[in-house]
Amino acid sequence: MANWCSNTVVFQGESHQMEELRILTERLIEREQLGNCGQLYDMVLEKSGYLFEISYGDGILCYMTKWSPNTQVLISVADYLNLSYTHGYEEPGMMIYGRDTYQNGELIQVMLDNDDFAMYDYDEHTEQYEFEGESYPNDDEIIDVLFRRKLALFQLLKGEGA
Repeated sequence: MANWCSNTVVFQGESHQMEELRILTERLIEREQLGNCGQLYDMVLEKSGYLFEISYGDGILCYMTKWSPNTQVLISVADYLNLSYTHGYEEPGMMIYGRDTYQNGELIQVMLDNDDFAMYDYDEHTEQYEFEGESYPNDDEIIDVLFRRKLALFQLLKGEGA
């Protein structure tokens, strides 16, 4: 059985492009409900990265994928409709947590890696996560801190802020 990756994509574009995305996505949702199986947009050539449990509203697409994010599927959709997007995703069981930005054909990916996840530990005796001298009941807050730091470092290195 697959681990499920949670995906949230915020698309940006002209109103007519966003309307076309809405129509195409509503068709996906209808097909998923009829067949109770994962879906791909018609313009997508690869046969992987299926979307499950799809919802859409106000340019925000939420869905699940098996194991990992489906970056190539999103690039195909964005290129076809001439859209930009920001894609947040996480699959805790596989230690996948990141955010992609796609604009004008350029993909920028910021994600946590094994070194980031190695910065905290789970104490089986206390059933707490230990990070920088503090204890946490779960690792959600720790992951958020690590990701914000990584994003800030990326922006600093790219000259986007201090």
